[in-house]
Amino acid sequence: MISFLENEFFSKVMRFLGMEPSEKVLQHDIQRSSISLIAIGAALWWLLLAVCSKIPLSKLQLTWSLESYIVLWLFCPICILSGLAANSSCSPVVPTEIRNEEIYPRSSRIVFYLCVMGFLIQSLFRLPPALAPDPNEARLLWGFKYLHVSTEILIRTTVLICLGNVLSRGKVRLHDWVQVSIAMLYTILVVSRSFLLEIFFYVGLTSFLLSFRLEKKALILVKVAAGLIAVIVLFVVYGEWRQGSSFNISSYGQMLNQSRSVAWIFGYLLVNFDNLALIIMDSYKNYSLTNVFGPLLQTLQITPFQSLNDYPYVGAFNLGTALRSYFLDFGPWIGAAIFAVFWTSTLALFRFSRSKSVLGSLFLLVAYFAFCLPITERLEQPPYLFPLLLIFLIGRLALVKNVKFR
Repeated sequence: MISFLENEFFSKVMRFLGMEPSEKVLQHDIQRSSISLIAIGAALWWLLLAVCSKIPLSKLQLTWSLESYIVLWLFCPICILSGLAANSSCSPVVPTEIRNEEIYPRSSRIVFYLCVMGFLIQSLFRLPPALAPDPNEARLLWGFKYLHVSTEILIRTTVLICLGNVLSRGKVRLHDWVQVSIAMLYTILVVSRSFLLEIFFYVGLTSFLLSFRLEKKALILVKVAAGLIAVIVLFVVYGEWRQGSSFNISSYGQMLNQSRSVAWIFGYLLVNFDNLALIIMDSYKNYSLTNVFGPLLQTLQITPFQSLNDYPYVGAFNLGTALRSYFLDFGPWIGAAIFAVFWTSTLALFRFSRSKSVLGSLFLLVAYFAFCLPITERLEQPPYLFPLLLIFLIGRLALVKNVKFR
């Protein structure tokens, strides 16, 4: 583990975080290292969970066809690894120094606190879900239609900008702690476990990266272990609280043992591959106009709302990895290949960013996309796609206008 952290490949990734402040940081070095780390890490993470999904844990698990094994264990990891092709757009012919300014620290904080005010205004009309008698039911009905979604998008964007600035300057300030803490409190009040764990992911990854400045390798390993334990505990406790005392995840998942922690991990990380294999084996297609872009078209009101939950799944676990919508629209082989195109295009955004803060923010968000690949869709969903584009465009706008970041 330590030798990996100290090798040249990883040191390039860390260079834009200020580990070597005396050296000029070149654009193509940062881009190549960021793209490579995310693409390789995502492929290995997918393969690890796909293999672990065959450990006998539940009566719900399926016997896969040969095609399912080939697609899920071989072809999909190759498609994810194809994100390395984005490196071809990072030309070292004209080295460009990365700008070291923080990106709109004051403006982003103003937008963030306006979002907090928006949440407080909504709370005057409807009690926050966490304070309701049935939080799980209340979270589905809470908030004004467009204000609630806009608040989540802008909170996510400003938190990423905040942490990108932390990575750029190399230290955390009081207002950073305050902003992230309020964002976490917001996720608890609206009973959004996924959003809470997402912010926890960003904070944990930022802390992990900043540890390299101090070169305390033992501290890094302690943080990784503590972070994994904290995530598992938080995930289980939050899930139990949200579902209520009468809910038993072990019975829900027809587990072979009664460990609730294992049951939660199975239901969110492993059974997804059985759901994907079920689509492959049944050659299943639904009647949606587009599963991949349906949420985006509906958000933009280009197409009318329609339910996108028409797909097979085992038991009552309905997650299906980030590739399910592509499999439903195009089949497993063409669908995975089309996903590879969009995945590579996302990684190619690093090519056009020349601010350490923007690169830091993009790295955190795309790393989260990579983490979610074996779990559920994120990249095509408006609450995640819009922050990605906003951060990228903010960085490009400042670069084109050559303005100071404020």
